[in-house]
Amino acid sequence: MMRGLFRNRRAQSQDAGAAAVEFALISPLLLLLIFMLIDFGRLFYCQISLNSASHEAARASALRLTTAQISTAANNAAPSLKNMAMSATGMTVTVNTACAAATATLDAATTVTLTQTFHWTLPVGILNRASGTTNSTVPNSTTMTAKGVMLCT
Repeated sequence: MMRGLFRNRRAQSQDAGAAAVEFALISPLLLLLIFMLIDFGRLFYCQISLNSASHEAARASALRLTTAQISTAANNAAPSLKNMAMSATGMTVTVNTACAAATATLDAATTVTLTQTFHWTLPVGILNRASGTTNSTVPNSTTMTAKGVMLCT
């Protein structure tokens, strides 16, 4: 009976440290996965905010406001975009001025397109080195677009 007990302890001593080695091998992938989850969450949050801002800008355009007022309405609708690693120049507002014409009918629609650049906080350099190339294969930013459409009033 005692022999079986000592044999198991010997087997355990040979496996000592195996869990630490396995954790050391897996932890970089685990950290990368966590960073990716956080960054994609930020990306989706910014896209939702951009969609909301395009809706508000389309509403302002339907009320026949000027392009500057429409741009202000879009920026005011999504103030958090400035703090979420977006481009420093802000969003680009493109307005279809169908409602501005004096002859616009009630069934005419206005379209506002917002474009914003999203900068990743994910360590892109690590991904480029892991791919084994010296050229940048993973982009540092991506362009997001949102379109708002509303009937003229």
